[in-house]
Amino acid sequence: MQLTIHQVDAFTREPLTGNPAAVVPQGSEQLSEAQMQRIATEMNLSETAFVLPPTDPTLADLRLRWFTPACEVPLCGHATIATFHTLAALDLLTVGAGIDLRLETLSGVLPIRVEPSSDGVTVRMGLPTPTFSERNDLREPLAAAFGVELDPSQPVEVTDRGYVFAPVADLATLHRMTPDMTALVAIDRAHGLWGFTPYTTHSTDPAAHGQSRFFAPGHGVDEDPVTGSSSGPLGVLLHRHGHAPTPVEGVVMLTVEQGQAIGRPGRMDVRFTVGPAGEIGALSILGRAVTVLTGTLHLPTESRL
Repeated sequence: MQLTIHQVDAFTREPLTGNPAAVVPQGSEQLSEAQMQRIATEMNLSETAFVLPPTDPTLADLRLRWFTPACEVPLCGHATIATFHTLAALDLLTVGAGIDLRLETLSGVLPIRVEPSSDGVTVRMGLPTPTFSERNDLREPLAAAFGVELDPSQPVEVTDRGYVFAPVADLATLHRMTPDMTALVAIDRAHGLWGFTPYTTHSTDPAAHGQSRFFAPGHGVDEDPVTGSSSGPLGVLLHRHGHAPTPVEGVVMLTVEQGQAIGRPGRMDVRFTVGPAGEIGALSILGRAVTVLTGTLHLPTESRL
């Protein structure tokens, strides 16, 4: 079996920056789950995305599955941006003046908006709205695992999906941390978490509102360069702590950075609504992408896996 695969840098328009993802835009319905996992392991990127027909065409327009080198994941932002960039570039998607789609995922059916831009498309991906709980019992083990002090003026918080947000005081602290991955895996397993996002309200670009890093060694990703699934909730968190722009007509728009610490700079816009009682809704991330590699997968028969 042969399939075409694309490597795409997401949350950037400059090749060799942002977050690389592999995308299999056609033929994934021929693959078993074991084959998808083997392909993702071979690609050795933080995620590989497989485009599939929807389970129920009345509820969704297409389906995505995402795999790290170690496992399938329920949500991935950068590989989704990369996928819709690829579908548009291959004319497998008629964008026109803009198109709205329903994306079936393990995290539910998510709204997607694809709009033309001067050199490609901009993709808006809806995300589940997070809820946060303070977990300052994690402060000391996280500081030890990261090898830096955490900012005592802000709490450690965890979302309902197990994303941990740990504040640090400045960019220098964020950039110099060298995490103990074994220790992070132990914290992950002890508390049923998903990944770790140290962040600061400082940024390389003065127009941005914060910068972060993301580590998920327990799920096959030591460090992810630019992470949509954590940056969306980070935008909400920055708003909750007074570090985001004032809502305009009930909508907050802000920019977050990631990847600068490891030479893969990327950025994304985060958008959400704020209701009269402060309730958060319609969370989405916006990003662009660039294709850097296209190739052919030569696959053995499934009996040889």
